[in-house]
This record gives sequence, C-alpha cells and structure tokens, in this order.
Amino acid sequence: MSFVDVQDSTATNSITAASSKDSGNNTNWIFSATTITWDGSTDTTWNTAANWDLGYVPNITDNIVIANVANSPLLTLAVTVNDLTINTNAVLDLDTYDLTMTGTLSNDGTLRLIGSQTLTGVSFDANSGTTEYYGAATAVIMGDNTYYNLTCATAGKELDFEAGKTTIIINQLTLTGAAGNLIKIRSTTTGTQAKINPQGLGLLRNVSFVDVKDSNNINGTTINPLTSTDSGNTLNWFPVASSSEGEGLTEGQRDEATRQADDNYGIGSAETPGPGQGLPDDVAMASGSDLVSEVEYNQYGFDNTNYEEGDEEGPKYAEEKLLTSGQSATEEGTIPEAEKEKQAGYGFDIIKLEQQTNKYAKSYIPAKYRSKITAIKGEFDVSPYNESKGADYKNKTILKQGENLIIEK
Repeated sequence: MSFVDVQDSTATNSITAASSKDSGNNTNWIFSATTITWDGSTDTTWNTAANWDLGYVPNITDNIVIANVANSPLLTLAVTVNDLTINTNAVLDLDTYDLTMTGTLSNDGTLRLIGSQTLTGVSFDANSGTTEYYGAATAVIMGDNTYYNLTCATAGKELDFEAGKTTIIINQLTLTGAAGNLIKIRSTTTGTQAKINPQGLGLLRNVSFVDVKDSNNINGTTINPLTSTDSGNTLNWFPVASSSEGEGLTEGQRDEATRQADDNYGIGSAETPGPGQGLPDDVAMASGSDLVSEVEYNQYGFDNTNYEEGDEEGPKYAEEKLLTSGQSATEEGTIPEAEKEKQAGYGFDIIKLEQQTNKYAKSYIPAKYRSKITAIKGEFDVSPYNESKGADYKNKTILKQGENLIIEK
C-alpha cells in the first residue's frame, strides 16, 4: 500500500504504508521511512503539504531533503525527522523552534537558528555547510560541538557556550558585530571558561566588534579580534606585544622622525599634533587606519604620582579613535575642565617607518586609566612619554601588525 493519508484507523493485522501520511491516532499501521523533498511550491511554511514533493507534511520517520529553491523553509512549529539533508546553497531556518532528529544531519547549505531552542539528537555537519546564529535572543550552545562554518553577524547578540565544553570550527569562523553594539561571547557559568578551537587561519577568521569573557581558545594560534573588548578570563584571544630592548627604530631613526614631524613632514598628516592639541573626529576617524587607540579616562590620570592614599577612582570616560600615520588621539575636550591639568602630559610616543618612502610618521597618544593600542597595519615603536622628560625609549614596546598593547593604571 502506498500514497495514502491515514487517520483514526485500527488495522486488524499490521499494514505497511509506503510514501504515505500518518495523520494520527492509528493502530497497527506501519509508515515506512520515505525520502521527501522540500520544493517550496506555495510559500515558506514547513507545515503546508503543497510545499513537499509527495504532497504531504513529513512524518517523524521520514528522511528530509531541503532543495535550493526560491522559498526556503521556515519552521512555525517544533518538528521531528529522521535524516535531514540540506542541499548546496539551500537554507533551512529553524527560527526559535525545536528540532529533534533520530538520524543524521548532512548540511551542504545553511542551517539558520536563533539558538534559544532545544536541539535533540542534532550533530552539526563537520564536513561542509554553514551554521548561522541570528536574532536578538541569546543563543545557548550546549555540549561539545563541531561546525564546518560558524557564523554570527547580528550586532548585539550574545552567544553562550557551555562551560568546560569545546566548540570546534573546522573552516570559517565569522563573528562580526558593530561599533557600539558588540557580539558577546560568554560561558554558561561566569568565571568558568568555555573552550573554542577555530582551526581555520588567516582570512578564515573574520572576527571583529566582539566582547569576549570566560573563553579559552585552545587552538595554537591566537585570535585577534579587531575593535573588540576583552572582558576578562580569556586565553589566546587578544595578543599582547612584548617589550624588547635592541629592536625597532634606532636612535637616529627616532631623531629623524621627530625632525620630519617638526617640519610638518609626517606621513598621512600635514601636521603632527602634540599633547593637548586635540584632533577633530572626522580626521581621527579617517579610513585606511594604521592604529586603533582605545582609552578610558578617570579623574586621577595615568601617572602614579597623581594618586593619593584614600583616593577612589573617579568617573570614567570611554573613547575610541582610529589614527592614520602621523595623527594624534589627544581629545582633551572630552575630559571635564577641572580634570584637564591632572590628565595632561603623560602618554605614548609612537613612530612608524613607511617602508616604501623611508619616511617616518610620529604620533602622540595620551595615556589614561586604561589604554589599548592596536597595530592594524605596519610596525610601530611605542614608548612611554612624559611631557617634562620626553620619551622613554629604553622601555619601548615593538608593536607589530595585529598585536595589542594594553596598559592599566
């Protein structure tokens, strides 16, 4: 027997129905597993019979194939299937609904989900395809999982990975939030790290505008998320440059950089501002930036001598600036007038050698309560700066491309 739709039926003897619909309340009927393909003939609704090639909504024992068609399926209720195959360039969107599988997931396309639902018996395809988390709700990712491609590009979304478990990404990892609306990477247990192992390198790691906490990158290569926040208890996420004597620019090169800056010869800027001069936002945010400087102010400033016993931290003021060669991130106007004197005069002397022209760019970045400097392009000679004493080149840091320098006082 085949191609029947059965409901409210009791068979005296067992009956096997192939390519048939079990509409419920049936006894002694056996509905054999059938492969049924989504063709989206009518709309995107899973529960519409006309959207399936056999003309009925799949049984829980059926094997499902999602074809690459104009109307991709969108769940409007929880479903149970046996095997699930998503063809190349095809998309299955679970939205917030639960998926239960008794067979195998083969994903050559894209599986989209909010991540707040329950997945039962689902093992992500580690050989191909993309799993994409989207939407405003927090995604909770439980257990050890292996993805081929893992993507989240929803600004402000939070991804919570189970504490102590490992998430492996074989190929492409994409986590891209937005300025002022970072994607949060968290563990399900505060203070206990979740593990991540992104095995793709270089362009296969597209990570920016993220806020990371309680995460251990167990891969041998550090993740370097641009314009991002380290909220603590992270490992191998944010590279920190090391200070080394005898590397970087020579004394003569530094003198030449200063001379060129004084002669208004700085690369990427007609003028090299000094401490306290300030820089308009439209200049500081110029494209093609070489550096990102993130500074956090407090009312006592950077210099330790400004602290007195019994003082408490004052209010903080966040600032993020992009700098091209020769530009400065000094923005004294963002500090209350009464605090300017306490803040002025301490910072970083930064010099970059432009290899193609053999010319130098010299910049100044003020040091505040917390300063983070990131080399986006090129290599920089970063030295502590005191307005009364000048730059302390003996304690310089060589900041190479992709590295961060974080100073907290």
